[in-house]
Amino acid sequence: MNPLQRTGLRLGFVSFFAAVVLGVVGPAGAQENLAPGSTQRVQGTIHADAGRGMVEMTSRATTLPDNLGQQTAARLQTAEGQAAVQKGDARAKAATGRGVGAADVQAIADQYAGKTVYDSSMRHVKVVRRYMLTLDAKAANGPRVALNMQLDEKSLAVLDAKVSYYPEGKDFSNDFTTDKKVPATVSIDKIERVGGNVFAVSGSFSAADLRPGVMAKKLKGQTLPSVNGRFAFTEVPLRDQ
Repeated sequence: MNPLQRTGLRLGFVSFFAAVVLGVVGPAGAQENLAPGSTQRVQGTIHADAGRGMVEMTSRATTLPDNLGQQTAARLQTAEGQAAVQKGDARAKAATGRGVGAADVQAIADQYAGKTVYDSSMRHVKVVRRYMLTLDAKAANGPRVALNMQLDEKSLAVLDAKVSYYPEGKDFSNDFTTDKKVPATVSIDKIERVGGNVFAVSGSFSAADLRPGVMAKKLKGQTLPSVNGRFAFTEVPLRDQ
């Protein structure tokens, strides 16, 4: 597994873990799923058409409350909280092969208390001289799209791209995705640093003949003929490796 794959796996697990087990944040997390005291702001949008018309999806940055650890400890004492851990454990094992327990949930809550979690972000992978750009957005009660790009370290040109389309945005396991045989096409119209380690980026994408992802058991035997659209983001943080 190369550094880009390891970084993507780690990011995916944290996002998946927080959304499913903590129930407080995830791609375009709905307000009703936020822990009390959390705040959100929009990072950008993805407009995508998967054959049923253009749908707008939103990517958000969520700042978690300073007392998230205390909130989580209290929730873990309830039947609802214990059921959430069991459900999250089953999903985590299916998605990553690694289970989770109440202690893991508490540790994550303590670690992220007071911090901001981003649906979309960039990371610099120095060993391969590339940036990994992830744009992830979800429609309320609708689909989710994740665009994963590898950018040249100097020119920021797109070197490789993958598009994943989730018919049900809350379902992290069942997606249609591109592969090396039929790769996605992503064009960046503009990418610029807008302050500190924050970038703005906009462009378009298209993909054809998307197949079910590795864990997409519900979608087995199906294909998605095509998906295309555009994206516009004003806040994409460049995060530490």
